[in-house]
Amino acid sequence: MKKILIIAVIIFMIPTIVLAAQIDLSVDNTSLSIDETTRINVSVNGSVDGGQIGIVGLENFDIVGQQSSQSLQMINGKTTQIQKKEIIVKPKQSGSFDITALARDNGKEISSKSITINVQKSLIDVTKDKLLQNDQQQAMMQGDESNNADNKDVINTQKSSGNFDEDLLKKSQIDQKSSSEDDASATTENEDNQALQVKQLENFPKVEHISPFNTMFWIEFVGIILGLTLIVAGLYWIIKKVK
Repeated sequence: MKKILIIAVIIFMIPTIVLAAQIDLSVDNTSLSIDETTRINVSVNGSVDGGQIGIVGLENFDIVGQQSSQSLQMINGKTTQIQKKEIIVKPKQSGSFDITALARDNGKEISSKSITINVQKSLIDVTKDKLLQNDQQQAMMQGDESNNADNKDVINTQKSSGNFDEDLLKKSQIDQKSSSEDDASATTENEDNQALQVKQLENFPKVEHISPFNTMFWIEFVGIILGLTLIVAGLYWIIKKVK
């Protein structure tokens, strides 16, 4: 009797061992951009505690949609429970993320193989990054040129500062000498101008203006009239006498 009971227990245990739950994980697209979505598929053959299925690494994605289904499948006269779960996700950021499906079978944790999803930046983000890198490179180049120019100015200032007092003294002496020469030249020029004006005044021809009311003018005028009168009278007398 005991042997029969032991055999019965073993017979009942075999299906349990054979029908241990298995969990599988698959992803439709493991390489996508941050603007794209992908489907995560989880399949469990056998019953799991509470029918709960978890996915580690899902925190790096936003869940866009999901659905679950359960079914019973008869294989070789044995009934197997099949549970499926589909989740549509969208990446939150770019990078490489590992996901793994987890469940518990009679208190024992079972897991699927890990799958890595590679998320690339969008074309807009890539373009922005390139523009930002170009701007940074140009800013660095301009900064280097500015620093080089500042260094040259400092060197030139240091070179010229040593001779500053001497150059300033020489310049002052030259300015004073030039000013003295200019003053002397101006004085000489003024004296020459004054002497020339005096000489021009001395050599300027004197013009005597004859006034119509001058006495000598009237005497000469009267004499001419009288002379002309005498000539006319003489001519008249001669003509008359000839006749």
